[in-house]
Amino acid sequence: MFKREVSNFMVIDHDKKMFNVIESAHGHAGWQERIQERQQSGRNIQGYPSAKHADVLKKEYHEQFGYTYTRDSVL
Repeated sequence: MFKREVSNFMVIDHDKKMFNVIESAHGHAGWQERIQERQQSGRNIQGYPSAKHADVLKKEYHEQFGYTYTRDSVL
């Protein structure tokens, strides 16, 4: 069975109600580290990998939570 590799990473800023979808072929460890640094400074920010296409993530997250997608970094 074919297994699709995770290629997108969601970064969600709950304080500003905004999010990014980062498309990367080089992994997500660096993004997770940056998120942890921001969390330690008191920001309400989360990140998680996803195998869904970036356009699908943007549409679903906006519709489900009402957050705004931005191309600018929320970090």
